[in-house]
Amino acid sequence: EATTANVLPIIQTHCHNCHAQAPTMFPTAPAGLIFESAEQIEAQRMKIYQQVSVLRIMPPGNLTGISEGERELIGRWALQP
Repeated sequence: EATTANVLPIIQTHCHNCHAQAPTMFPTAPAGLIFESAEQIEAQRMKIYQQVSVLRIMPPGNLTGISEGERELIGRWALQP
């Protein structure tokens, strides 16, 4: 099911190292984008979709091993009405 509740753990696993209040891979979150809450990821739904599902450039070099199924779920979530 393509719900925010189902996408949030994917975002936390694959994006949180960089996109957090206190990221572990950078001094600050790139582009100031923080994805720690459902509201924060919903506000950036289309940007996440573009970077993860369309351009496939996030996570960089797929360092976190995001799967095709996870990318597809993010795409379905982002495009639903």
